[in-house]
Amino acid sequence: MLALGAIAFVVMLIVLAIVFRVRWRILPLLAGVIGVAWGFGTFGYLGIDLSLVTISGLPILIGIGVEFASQIHNRVEEQCVFHPDTDPFAETVSQLGPPMVVTTVLAVIAFLVMRISRVPMIHDFGVLLAVDIVTLLVAGIVVPLAVHGPASVITRAQR
Repeated sequence: MLALGAIAFVVMLIVLAIVFRVRWRILPLLAGVIGVAWGFGTFGYLGIDLSLVTISGLPILIGIGVEFASQIHNRVEEQCVFHPDTDPFAETVSQLGPPMVVTTVLAVIAFLVMRISRVPMIHDFGVLLAVDIVTLLVAGIVVPLAVHGPASVITRAQR
């Protein structure tokens, strides 16, 4: 399973490096990895054991984390380029925050439906995904904004 996670990490790294044409292309991957680490830490703190089934969620979670962070990252970049007179962080959070929160809440509900399964490992898998998607949302918003913040201040001062 660790090899599967490493493969997912490398594939995401290649895709981000080739496809995205923005500064700090790898930033969404960093945010995704931080979110996954927070999620697995929270999962362990809750006292739920990892199993082969729960670990198999790692590639899914890395993809979701990269998606959340890339949405925020790209929107901040667009705001900085096309609307330099506005606050890119406030605008990004006000425009993307509500839809991302609604999506996350619906995903948590969908993942928790797995609790009705008769297989205990599926219960844990649903809980892992529900817990981790919330931490991925937080990391997907916090990490890009934390990295962009100082850089935007420097960029604006140079203008």
